[in-house]
Amino acid sequence: MTNHQRRDALSNTAVGADFEELVHSLLTASYPSLIRPFWLPIGHLNQKQHKFDLGCKEQKVIIECKSHT
Repeated sequence: MTNHQRRDALSNTAVGADFEELVHSLLTASYPSLIRPFWLPIGHLNQKQHKFDLGCKEQKVIIECKSHT
């Protein structure tokens, strides 16, 4: 079995949260109204709320962060 845990990381969840925070801090200059998390209804006939990592309704921006090695 392969261990997918990153070296020197508390957890993969912590790595993802740290990466989201980094992206948020870098993009705040361009999109000062970014919020985290950002909920948006998705779907045509049956809409469901979907949680995006970051978003801004006024500027119509949604962001999903992925941190790959």
